[in-house]
Amino acid sequence: MNRPQPTQVSLGHLDATVLDYLQTKALSLHCRAISEARDLLDVVLESLEHPLSPEHQRRLIERADDELASAQQWSELAANARFCREHPELAQQLAGDATRSTAPATAPREELRPRRANRKNAARS
Repeated sequence: MNRPQPTQVSLGHLDATVLDYLQTKALSLHCRAISEARDLLDVVLESLEHPLSPEHQRRLIERADDELASAQQWSELAANARFCREHPELAQQLAGDATRSTAPATAPREELRPRRANRKNAARS
């Protein structure tokens, strides 16, 4: 089943209400993708006790991997939406829409961490 993937949009253009909805929806889709990946991995583990072709096991694992990748993308979208909602002036500067100021744009300390985690860490969230 192919689910639509998060698209690259300039979140800096969206208002706080839309960003809040986007974050909520993305988190919901993240949780759904994690749940689907866990279900697929459970099937793979159960299949180890029963004869199942290696090809079929491989496809199940690939589908679980795809779900985890999707979950990671939704999680990143939710985090970006939260950042844009909490720091609209920085989001607009990052999008290139703000008027040029003399002070450099700096992110708050808690935002200075990598946005991407490996898939293993994404599965634990």
